[in-house]
Amino acid sequence: MSATKLWSKLTSLGSDLSAAAGQVRVRARPGVITPELQSEIARSKEELLAVLAARPTEIGLVRVPRNGDLPLSFFQERLWVIQRLDPESTAFNMVLMWLSARPTTVHARIARLRAVVSKHEVLRCVVNDEAETPLARPLAPDAVVVDVVDLANLTDSEQFERLTACRLDATRRPFNLATDAPVRFTIFDVGGRRLVTLMAAHHIAIDAWSTTLLR
Repeated sequence: MSATKLWSKLTSLGSDLSAAAGQVRVRARPGVITPELQSEIARSKEELLAVLAARPTEIGLVRVPRNGDLPLSFFQERLWVIQRLDPESTAFNMVLMWLSARPTTVHARIARLRAVVSKHEVLRCVVNDEAETPLARPLAPDAVVVDVVDLANLTDSEQFERLTACRLDATRRPFNLATDAPVRFTIFDVGGRRLVTLMAAHHIAIDAWSTTLLR
């Protein structure tokens, strides 16, 4: 297999290739790079480096001003259309619940979530369809709901029942992408400086891999 064909195959599999310090670096999802592909990459190292070196270094990226509405990706536009066709659908709800890895406070957890929401505006955008095409309109970070529920005085079994019910409710509660931020949080204080965080989000703003960054 030529280096050009190998590069095309790897990129078609969603892999990202780069060159650094005379080495070919491949970033891919788990399981994508098979032992056979690893061997091909090793055999074609020099040719791949030449292919990578020949790629244009200027890709013409232009920073979009952040003082107005922002364009949606094609995938986001598709999800927006689906939601408009069936506003009560929860098919694209993503719900995640996790226990704090170490003792912490409600204030610290809220601050951390607010920091993430402030940095990543996709988590706090509504969709504005007043123009010819839908656009993302960023809201203030505090537009994202962060509720706090105290379960510290309940027994373990009672806490489990409440958490299970709340998770089910979050799964069944639709998002209005025109008015609601596409992510909601609920922090449950279960005692002993332990917190359980429930996140409900619409797939227009987040994917499964991204959720790992919030824990």
